[in-house]
Formats: sequence, C-alpha cells, structure tokens
Amino acid sequence: MEMVRACMRPAASASSGPRVLVLGGTGRVGGSTATALSQLRPDLNILIGGRNREKGMPLVSKLGQRSEFIHVDIRNSSRLKEVLEGGL
Repeated sequence: MEMVRACMRPAASASSGPRVLVLGGTGRVGGSTATALSQLRPDLNILIGGRNREKGMPLVSKLGQRSEFIHVDIRNSSRLKEVLEGGL
C-alpha cells in the first residue's frame, strides 16, 4: 500500500511547493530528468541549472510555469553555494 501511495501523482497546487534543482539541466540526461520529474510530481518547482540560457529556455517553456532557468556553473563554487542556499 505504501508503494502505491508513493508512486501516485499528487495534485498540482497553486502554492509555491517544493523546489528541485536539476544541475546540467540543459543536457540530455538533465533534461530528461527534469521532464520525468515534472510528469511524476507536478507539484514540484523545477529549477533548470546550467551555463547556457538559450539551451535551457526551450525546456522551461516545455515544462511550464513551475519551472525556471538558473544560470549556474558547477565550477563556480560561490555561485553554486548561492543557488543552493536559495539566493537565486
């Protein structure tokens, strides 16, 4: 029974809801991960993290209003820390 509940899609909510940052979101694996998350958990706000806004914006458009692009390069530790602490 617990397994079934864990796999059920929660109803979408107008509230802010939980946020997930997908690093490398402009790549094939990151983009696929973000897409799957949006389908499985429509209540999530999905942040597409990457270096190239032009590559990220089509995915943000596809995922809808609960997604946004965040410019972040994992090689820039201060920016990564800022994003992870919520100072987008």
